Amino acid sequence: MRLGKSGCMTAVLLVFLLGAAVKFLQGPDQTADRKAARPPAQQPAPAPAPDASLEFQKPEPPPAKPILKYSVAQKWLPNDEPNGLGLEIVLENPDPTKEELIDLVTQISAGRDPVSLKVYATQAAYDTQKTYGDEWDRGYLLAYVKNRTGKGVFQGFNEIRWMASAGKFADDPETREGAVTKLDN
Repeated sequence: MRLGKSGCMTAVLLVFLLGAAVKFLQGPDQTADRKAARPPAQQPAPAPAPDASLEFQKPEPPPAKPILKYSVAQKWLPNDEPNGLGLEIVLENPDPTKEELIDLVTQISAGRDPVSLKVYATQAAYDTQKTYGDEWDRGYLLAYVKNRTGKGVFQGFNEIRWMASAGKFADDPETREGAVTKLDN
């Protein structure tokens, strides 16, 4: 059976109308009913604002130990090393503790090598280094040397040599004249 152009159009129209009639006879759109019967999809609840007290916070570094205040009497580069540091310093507090002096040396020498450091309790002790005497005996507290560069003098040293021959440091066996405190910095 051969259909012409108009016959094809009639057949397509007939199939379309037949489909619509079947749909009408079935009743209302069941797909629409199912969509209406389904509870609406729940939208995710907005995330609560973060509680600032619960946020991760970097721990604060421990407070740095207060460094003794001092003035620089002389400065140079030991062995002409650009990373070196040579200082003769005079403390503002003429009565430091052993621990304060070790902390001072450690902080001044951090990241430097070689280091040569002389510490005086008073300006008078620094001024009498050529003539010596009581001020010198009490006031020249320590000499520190660090040299891990493999060059120059005092190679391998990292130590405080205590120098006071009178006063409180001379009375303590750990800090009397000539005693040595080795450091790890």
